[in-house]
Amino acid sequence: MEITELRDACVSDAAKAAFDRLVEGLAAMPDLAMHAHEQGFKSALRVERGEEWVFAAVPGDEGVLAYVRKPAQRGGVTPEAVTAAFPGARVSKSGEVIVRLDDAAAAERWLQLVSAAG
Repeated sequence: MEITELRDACVSDAAKAAFDRLVEGLAAMPDLAMHAHEQGFKSALRVERGEEWVFAAVPGDEGVLAYVRKPAQRGGVTPEAVTAAFPGARVSKSGEVIVRLDDAAAAERWLQLVSAAG
């Protein structure tokens, strides 16, 4: 699976713009690597820093779910910072912070948050 195939899961133009902005912004962060990842019926953009899986993005019809995983939280992207910036964010049972990004502006805000944390 390729990253371009993940984008195809986005239906709305706003969701496509959010996904495009995430890919562009994450690609500009030199310490991160990303690739399409498929597990069963769920496909995601997997973002790694070294050996650690730090972020994920799951494209959907009307937006992209951005996940801040525990290794990123140890690196400074705290659940408190994410929920302060995105009041609709939620924390999963496994401790990942999930944010729905509905458009490119939301994706840009998310990128600024995670890049500022290191």
